[in-house]
Amino acid sequence: MGDMSPEERLARIEAQLAGLNQRLDEVVISQLRDHGKRIQALENRGVWVAGWIAGAGIVAGGVATVVTLVVKAVI
Repeated sequence: MGDMSPEERLARIEAQLAGLNQRLDEVVISQLRDHGKRIQALENRGVWVAGWIAGAGIVAGGVATVVTLVVKAVI
């Protein structure tokens, strides 16, 4: 490395920086893509949970109606 001219050393450093910059771009894009997938999974789970809660509410309402009818029939 000692026999390289300053121009050659500068060109080598610039090439290394360009490679590092490319790698950083790839890492950032990959992280953003992964983050997006995690957000999508959480949103999907949230929709599922909301649907389950709504279904449970419907079932509870149905049970309350049946209990009311049974109590009226017994009395």
